[in-house]
Amino acid sequence: MMIKGETKEAAPVAGSARRSSPRHWLIARNYDLALEMLTIDLDAQETMPIFSFREEAEMFIRLSAYDGWSVRESSAGELVSLLLGPYSHVKKVALDPLPEICDEGMSRLVSVSRKDFTRTLLGG
Repeated sequence: MMIKGETKEAAPVAGSARRSSPRHWLIARNYDLALEMLTIDLDAQETMPIFSFREEAEMFIRLSAYDGWSVRESSAGELVSLLLGPYSHVKKVALDPLPEICDEGMSRLVSVSRKDFTRTLLGG
């Protein structure tokens, strides 16, 4: 029984409560008819820079003078595929790095192992 003035809330639509997948931004270029992701050398380990915002990745390209490289949006699933597939040789992931931090050798403050980052993306 409804009381006058009361409204009944609609039931959620199936799938509407689904969390949107976090987006990440990579630096990429077309190389030999294939897409290549930027990796950098940090602490003598091959590292893939990954950004939370497009503007941070664009600033990284601009300040580091990576001519021919551009920003590419990536889903968590695509990142997992990259890090477990063609980029499984990468040792670390640098999260939102700044070029001057990379140059100063402070990468330990902004990097995690590829395995730990992948595990986080998979929810484990």
